[in-house]
Amino acid sequence: MANCYEEHLFKFLQKMSVRQDIYFDQLNGTCPKICMCCFNGTTNTFLINCTSKRVTYPELPTHTPNKVAVLLANCGITKLPSNVFFQLKSQNVTHLDLRNNSLSSLDDKTVVSLYENTKTTIELSGNPFDCHCKAKSFLGFLKDRKPSEYSVVLTRCKIAMCPDNCVCCLDNLNSTGLNVDCRGRRLTEFPLLPGSITKLDLGNNNITEINPQWQEFLKNKIISNGLKIFLAGNPWTCTCDINDIVSFGRSISLHIQDFADMECSNLGKHLALVEESDICPSYFIYPLILLIFSLIIITALNAFVYFKQPIFMWFYEHEICMSMAVRVDLERMKKFDAFLCFTHKDEHLIADYVERLEKGQRQFRLCFYLRDWNVGASIPECIIQSVKDSRRIIILMTKNFLESTWGKLEFRLALHATSKDRCKRLIVILYPDVENFDDLDSELKAYMVLNTYLRRDSPNFWNKLLYSMPHIT
Repeated sequence: MANCYEEHLFKFLQKMSVRQDIYFDQLNGTCPKICMCCFNGTTNTFLINCTSKRVTYPELPTHTPNKVAVLLANCGITKLPSNVFFQLKSQNVTHLDLRNNSLSSLDDKTVVSLYENTKTTIELSGNPFDCHCKAKSFLGFLKDRKPSEYSVVLTRCKIAMCPDNCVCCLDNLNSTGLNVDCRGRRLTEFPLLPGSITKLDLGNNNITEINPQWQEFLKNKIISNGLKIFLAGNPWTCTCDINDIVSFGRSISLHIQDFADMECSNLGKHLALVEESDICPSYFIYPLILLIFSLIIITALNAFVYFKQPIFMWFYEHEICMSMAVRVDLERMKKFDAFLCFTHKDEHLIADYVERLEKGQRQFRLCFYLRDWNVGASIPECIIQSVKDSRRIIILMTKNFLESTWGKLEFRLALHATSKDRCKRLIVILYPDVENFDDLDSELKAYMVLNTYLRRDSPNFWNKLLYSMPHIT
């Protein structure tokens, strides 16, 4: 093993290599001509040192068993083999020193392999790298991986300023035209641009708008420098604003190289195809929308007023929105919930009311003469007292009732007793056998004509009656 610290053995091997090739197990091959080869035990690396020798890039054996460091500083190298960096991995090269040579650039394929090869450390300082745009990919590599060397290149080319997230280059070596490439740099707004710019690429970023100040700057550079711009691939937001990207883009469309590919992300259309109606709806539509909305509100209110009672009845029945459905009853302390007025010929009708009202889901306290009047008491006094003690008066208006003197008296007393009440206490239930009200006097007949009543044969009769009763929450 030829260790780098064994100077005598190393000098002997140098003399021997002039006469014949010497095979190194650590290299799995012979040492390149003129170069010095040895093993550095400190770093466990096989060293191929061609520093300051007039050599090209040496051809190395593949599949070297040890890590290899190739030192080619100050060798006057002007060009590298096109596949050199593809070989680095198989050759197990972990360090490559190319400082102070005459390299002007590296081709695009080499740049790709440099990005992919992360295990090899490469030194490139001291080379006269070009700053023309043919080497833009390599300049981008320098900016990302060797920022200090990139700054040296810009200084040598007299490029005073370049945005942090962009790559700057010249049209050619004899031109001062400055290209600024910011493509795919995840920008959300315009970077600070140099005044000498002649080409700007902002494609494939996340910019949504161009503010008026930048619009003015770009227009000035188009006039003074003939600026060319690339803007496609950004999620442009297109609006009706006078400074919107649509109006601005169309005003300088001849200078936007990819104008046909620009899209409005909020409309899903190419900017060139956007019409004024897409971004600036006619002002007529706003009054129309207001009119339609007003008609909907008015219709809804009318429908609510018309169907108010059925709606509140359904709410009350299903115990929904009870604060809306329940009426305020100011006479909660009365003894009975309802006084049931009927003639003795209709006694057979009472059982249904007792079953539904006293034994139903909402249980009410009923008063009727068969059960609650004292025997021997004056009938008119009992009627008056029952009206006073009840929150509602229910009259079963049958043909028998209209023919009954006591029935008409109960009706009249109930009507007089409730005429000044705040709430509607009198509930008249009209049976199908009543054809007209001719048997009533003018006062009672007027009431039946001018007021609503429940028809016994109407659909949903019991729900209507329950909702007319005092509300129990």
